[in-house]
Amino acid sequence: FFFFNDTATTEIYTEQIVGSVRCVQETDIDFCNYKKDAYRKEVAQIMANEKRIKAQHDSIQKQLQNIETEIKNLLQQNNQQKISLEVYRQLKTQEDSAIYTREEELSHMYEDFLSKEKELQQRYEKLLDEREELLNEN
Repeated sequence: FFFFNDTATTEIYTEQIVGSVRCVQETDIDFCNYKKDAYRKEVAQIMANEKRIKAQHDSIQKQLQNIETEIKNLLQQNNQQKISLEVYRQLKTQEDSAIYTREEELSHMYEDFLSKEKELQQRYEKLLDEREELLNEN
């Protein structure tokens, strides 16, 4: 019969298994360290992106506030322009009415003037006639 050395066989197999496990563990540790580094880099990149996005968000918020302020100012200006335009329209209506009334008054005054001038012309002619008569009598 042929006998195997169980101890030697066990040692060989044990050494191979332990060596393989060590190899696998070292490979796993290296892989884990590689993955940790990769995850750290990714986290750092994500944090940098978040910081950049936050800065952009803050900038956009500030621009939005400026735009809102500008819109409020423009609305106020627009309302004041509307009020000014309404006041102008009212004044123009009053002025147009006043001009029409004044034209009517001036027209009547001119007619009165012409009537009085005609009357004075007639009186003057009458006075000239009277003068002529007085001169002829003497």
